[in-house]
Amino acid sequence: GPLYATSYFSPQSVRRSAEQLGRFIARVRAREKCEQVDIVAHSLGGVVARYYIERRQGSSHSGRLITIGSPHNGTVIARLGALFPSARESLTNSAFYADLGPLTAHEGIAFTSVWSRADAIIEPPESSSIAPVGEDRIFEDLGHLSLLLSPRVLDTVAERLKA
Repeated sequence: GPLYATSYFSPQSVRRSAEQLGRFIARVRAREKCEQVDIVAHSLGGVVARYYIERRQGSSHSGRLITIGSPHNGTVIARLGALFPSARESLTNSAFYADLGPLTAHEGIAFTSVWSRADAIIEPPESSSIAPVGEDRIFEDLGHLSLLLSPRVLDTVAERLKA
């Protein structure tokens, strides 16, 4: 199918980014005349997509969510950017994650988290896990940005999109 891309101002709050994502997905759905889209997101974008699905009524418009190196349970490294709303929200044990809670299953949505034990940005790397609600695809040797460039990760994403 067609491929669309969007971005957001990463220092802003996850909530605001999720609102933007919702508007973007509404435009894609209107253009393609479809009810659902699959979402592939990297890093904080995966948390933005998850927030869209779980808190912005995006579950009825999403088929698959595939995240790559996303801090589903926060990251301690976010304290380095504590001036920015998204960094404060991304901290392990933040009020944002307490409010979001653990990932919950949504009928009709397949969740996959692609992550690496060698990711030095998501600390600890296991905070990218979404098991048992979704499927984890774990690599041992890829850094945070290397996940985006790896043919193995691309193959994994393509496989999950076809599933």
